[in-house]
Amino acid sequence: MQIIALTTEPSSSRGGQPLSTLSVCQSLAERGHSIILLYWKEGDLLEQYQKFCQKIIQVQVKDINKYQLIRSSIKLLYSTFLTANSLSLSKQEKKVIYLDDCQNCLFANLFGFFKGTIPSVFHIRQPILPKVPRKYWIGIKKITAFITVSQKIKEQWSNLGLNPSQFTVVLNGVDPLYYQPSLNWQESRKLWGLSQDEKIITYLGRLDREKGLETLLKSFSLLNQASQLPLRLLIAGRPVLHPTLEQGEQYKQFLQQLTIDLKIQEQVSFLGYVKNTVKLYQASDLIVLPSVYAEPCARVIIEAMACGIPIIASNSGGNPELLNYKFQDFLFEINNEKELFQKLETFIDWRKDRPKLQGELHQFFLNNLTLERNVNQVEDILQSVAK
Repeated sequence: MQIIALTTEPSSSRGGQPLSTLSVCQSLAERGHSIILLYWKEGDLLEQYQKFCQKIIQVQVKDINKYQLIRSSIKLLYSTFLTANSLSLSKQEKKVIYLDDCQNCLFANLFGFFKGTIPSVFHIRQPILPKVPRKYWIGIKKITAFITVSQKIKEQWSNLGLNPSQFTVVLNGVDPLYYQPSLNWQESRKLWGLSQDEKIITYLGRLDREKGLETLLKSFSLLNQASQLPLRLLIAGRPVLHPTLEQGEQYKQFLQQLTIDLKIQEQVSFLGYVKNTVKLYQASDLIVLPSVYAEPCARVIIEAMACGIPIIASNSGGNPELLNYKFQDFLFEINNEKELFQKLETFIDWRKDRPKLQGELHQFFLNNLTLERNVNQVEDILQSVAK
């Protein structure tokens, strides 16, 4: 099967979506499928794509501008035609377009038309937009099949009037050979220069308002006042979804000032962007995901469970589906800093109180959330529509 993968920006700094797309494409290549990557903005994951892709092309235009409708439409058509014309596709292999962003749906359909009506599969890893622009909606309606990363996301998107039978829910997954429990968590602490005695609470993700970091800082402050244990909060990530770089930096400074106002600045460390997160998971006692928006299917939950580390998460979006009935106690109400504080206080000393918890989390991951399970399902869907 020949797979034309479309992604906007293959960058690990943009969160779980680009990483998940990379993992799926790489696994499909390892299974003998041919991968052609089309992208619009350069990112650090391109180097990994180059190891297995048959061809990689940067596309210049992927969208239309309603204020310059005719001119931008002509540019989009011309850009799509040039891209399609530059690719020589196999006549023997079945073909399918695989994309991960609603902004690319129109381009996907135009490209498929220019290459002889190639079907397309949109892997939805994002919550529905408050209002889907008409220019995206035109492309979305022409998609052959949809994969959503949670039942919650399926409900959001299928309620737009799309045919529910076109949708299949496939939970994200990660590689258990990469994300796994540490045999010696104290050694992981040494790599980060962390004390063996401190209780480490960690946030990994974007420094954006929708991630609920203010709630986390306030809850940590409450825990610091109530607990006799030595505590440290690690915040790994950088601003991403802000109108300008300056506004992103201002939000980070706001968070830093909040730690001062709460008198916890000595116990909170802003690590910036961390590329290799495994050792950070392994060095932590708890991971926290305090999002205030509908998380589609948070990789951080899956990665933490793979490493056997409890994760306390808001009950938003697909989070309850990932934590399932067995770990519902790890969920708290969105924006509820007191409930989050109570969860932190309950689970902070789990290594002493529930020593089997690490094994339970890891086994649940192995049974339900591995990359192989994820790719098996995606591969079946791609093969069912490819032609």
